Amino acid sequence: MSNNVMDMANMEMCVHMEGEIVNSFYNTFLHNWEIEMHTPLPYMHNLPSTTHQDRPLLSTMYDAIPSTDALQNTPIPSLPAFNDAYGLPVRDPQPAEVAYRGHDTILPLFIHSNAARQTTPMAVVNRPPHATPGHGDTDNPQDAAWSSVFDNAQRNIYIQTPNFNARPAIKGVMKACRRGVHVTLWLCMGYNDWKEMLPYQGGTNVYVVKKMYKKLAREEAGHDRNLTVCWHVAKGQTKAFKKDFHCHIKFMAVDDHIAIFGSGNMDVQSWFHSAEVNVMVDSAALVREWMEAFRTNQDPEKTGKRDPTRPLPIKIQIKN
Repeated sequence: MSNNVMDMANMEMCVHMEGEIVNSFYNTFLHNWEIEMHTPLPYMHNLPSTTHQDRPLLSTMYDAIPSTDALQNTPIPSLPAFNDAYGLPVRDPQPAEVAYRGHDTILPLFIHSNAARQTTPMAVVNRPPHATPGHGDTDNPQDAAWSSVFDNAQRNIYIQTPNFNARPAIKGVMKACRRGVHVTLWLCMGYNDWKEMLPYQGGTNVYVVKKMYKKLAREEAGHDRNLTVCWHVAKGQTKAFKKDFHCHIKFMAVDDHIAIFGSGNMDVQSWFHSAEVNVMVDSAALVREWMEAFRTNQDPEKTGKRDPTRPLPIKIQIKN
């Protein structure tokens, strides 16, 4: 769900989904792009109720969707072979019942447990594009979902995102910490810093984290102990790098059973301007297995934990 078609060696997350949620994705892309697809996407069980009379291209595209009967004998493609960074074959996908943590190599693909592969409540939470400058366009499903889970979290919040600087996200984390909710942020060090330092973009991750810790500590209520920040450390590495080995995953988990993931970052562009596509899922089993996969394929907890008592390097202090 986070993957770009490009040659940057970022860590990514992609989830295979089936069922009616696919119809929502189908509608999302047809409405966003209004580009006729040849051949149309392969499945659309429930057509939308609208006739799209005001958008002839959409009407034409829906008419071209093949029936379910015509596709029932379509073969399912086999999985390709995977190689690791050294060109060596990667082990076959493993079921989620197998303990992943402790493996020395990345496991790029695994099969969920039977407990997780059940019908699961989920919804697409998107946002449309908004080109007007400013930080006020939050009346959309994505921002509403994010704000709601920030406000209603009771025990813990976990966020992994390349960039973290949107004011509503910062406020959401601060308020949660003050309520006694433990917040864990896994962020990249140096990812797109030159863009995030532009006017109205919110600042770099290092800058934002420093300000949050400083403000919580100044309150002298112990709320800073509810915030844990880890820099992304690639599997097999011993420290975070500012120029290489970044993570492009955009994922949020709340109280160990609600997850929101997709293309949306916790930055100014994704909160207020860019078109984004995300899914909100309610499943403790899925969240548990996704978290285990994250810990298996990267090492932020081992060597990337940010020490709030340690001053930033002089270069970073000057830069921010």
